[in-house]
Amino acid sequence: MQGNISAETKTTLKAKITLVIFGLFLTLILLEAGLRLGGFILLSMQEYRNKQTIKQKGAYRIICLGESTTQDQYPQFLEQALNQRNIGVRFSVIDR
Repeated sequence: MQGNISAETKTTLKAKITLVIFGLFLTLILLEAGLRLGGFILLSMQEYRNKQTIKQKGAYRIICLGESTTQDQYPQFLEQALNQRNIGVRFSVIDR
């Protein structure tokens, strides 16, 4: 009788370990999918803003290229600073 109890305990332990590993794996997959979806949405919004900026006529366009230190950081402030000078030229800054 005791042989059956230890065999059932081993099976239950293996099943628990398998479920924990599966749960961790599923959590990582869902986290990755969420991060990719969020990144896609942010990039789509940025592309829309860039297209609106490009459509402006009679403006000098400046493209800011860079990493995360560039994106949504200083390009909008650069555009404001250049346009506040009122030198008769309109500036449009595209954030890439």
